[in-house]
Amino acid sequence: MDAHTTVLNRTNAHTLNLARRVTALQKALDASEGRIDHTTAEKARSVLQRAGRRAALSGEKTVIALAGPTGVGKSSLFNALIGKDIADVSVKRPTTSQVRAVTWGKQHPNELLDWLGAGSRHLLEANDPHLTDLILLDLPDYDSVEIKHRETVDRLIEVVDALIWVVDPEKYADAALHEGYLQPLNEYAEVMMVAFNKSDQLSEADMNRCVRDLRQILNDNRLQATRIVVTAAQYGTGVAALLEMIKKTAAAKIAMTLRVLRDIRIAAYSIEIELGKASPVVNRQMVSTLAASVSDVVGVREKAASVEQDWLSKGWAVTGWPFVSRRHRKLKDPLQKVKASKRVKVDLSNETGSASFQGAVGRAKLSDALQSFADNVSADLPAGWKRAIWTAANREVNPLLSQLSDIASQNLVTTPKVSWWSVFRVLKIMGILTVVTGIGWLVSAPILSAFNYEPFPATYWFGLPAPVVLLIAGIVFGVLLGLLGRLLVRPGARRRAKTVTLQLLDQIEAVMQARVADPVVAELTRLSQAQAFCRTAIN
Repeated sequence: MDAHTTVLNRTNAHTLNLARRVTALQKALDASEGRIDHTTAEKARSVLQRAGRRAALSGEKTVIALAGPTGVGKSSLFNALIGKDIADVSVKRPTTSQVRAVTWGKQHPNELLDWLGAGSRHLLEANDPHLTDLILLDLPDYDSVEIKHRETVDRLIEVVDALIWVVDPEKYADAALHEGYLQPLNEYAEVMMVAFNKSDQLSEADMNRCVRDLRQILNDNRLQATRIVVTAAQYGTGVAALLEMIKKTAAAKIAMTLRVLRDIRIAAYSIEIELGKASPVVNRQMVSTLAASVSDVVGVREKAASVEQDWLSKGWAVTGWPFVSRRHRKLKDPLQKVKASKRVKVDLSNETGSASFQGAVGRAKLSDALQSFADNVSADLPAGWKRAIWTAANREVNPLLSQLSDIASQNLVTTPKVSWWSVFRVLKIMGILTVVTGIGWLVSAPILSAFNYEPFPATYWFGLPAPVVLLIAGIVFGVLLGLLGRLLVRPGARRRAKTVTLQLLDQIEAVMQARVADPVVAELTRLSQAQAFCRTAIN
């Protein structure tokens, strides 16, 4: 495999990696829309726009800029690198007042130079094929008294593919350089170099000491990948070595990609910080707890109690002591109000209404339940996502109220079908017949005598007249039958109440799942996707 093929394969691999990360950042930004800080989102958009614009203008060209403070010989080094005196040189004052650009070949890439804002443009003959895809810029001094010069430097630092920082023995350790530029740019260490110029002013020992000092400062600022080249532009020292590094950077054709990759990574990391690391989930227990909270709004306990009382009333009427059980039939139907509620229509436009869940109190209880659910889900999430979760939980509150209305207005009146109640009916008839027989026997004697009939012969059981025995036995049997009936009916009533409670809770839970939990789960899925896209963009 020849060198050209190797470079091409590596370039294609970096390009594919860049495309993947650009897509991931765009998706992370889309998923986080409205949920992260506006400034963070705008910076990410700016990176995406800049990356797209830079690639569209010329993905083949490599833009390398010389930057530095006043008086370090930056323009002299620029002239030495290109082999012509294009940049003005002065020992008295800073003379780099505009962006100078040098390109090699047959024509300027004017559209790219316009985007860079290059004011002075020079086209040189390409006597080296490695220079044909190179654009070399000479930037204004970043410490210039002219504000617009500093603004130009700051703007271009964000868009050029590679940077060569020019320093000298006096300014190589300036805090303005390291704290203001190099340290904040440590993510771009691979696409930066430092040219230690004016090395002729120092002895070899002092020069080595200064370079070691500079290397330590760079390392401390996490710039281990940033290379140092010792130069003396006036005498040409180190110029060839620096130019060779520049050519290799241009020939590799990955400086632009590496630079944009770093931009993407920084933007994605900023979003990731705002997304947080938490990945909450909505489980069945949380939805069940929400449904239980809302059950008070629907009146589940009251409805279950009414169903239980209805069952007891009907059961006691069937199984109770015959002469007392008639009283149960005259009692007011405990589900009468529940039956009537079926005719109530919910008016969502009005805060007042007949149904409890329609009024302000019911709405307040529902709101509290939804707020508690949203708070529980989003406890570990940043503010933007907390708001998003709350909005999702309350998004369908009106349809939610309508469905709760339908649940609350159900007719739960049932006709119990209990097999053993039929046995009690037969026993009840037997008790009634026994009492009636006893009473009839007692009153038969005077009646028959009044009509001159012979009364029934006197009969004694257990030492008592038989009619009295029948009467007492029927009464005792009826009382015992009633007590037994009350005991046996109550567990069934409780089971029926429990069944109704579970049925209503299941219905409420299904509504809560569809109207509250599912929108919240969708929001959490969006968060999880945004986190995954950020990881892809970063790694």
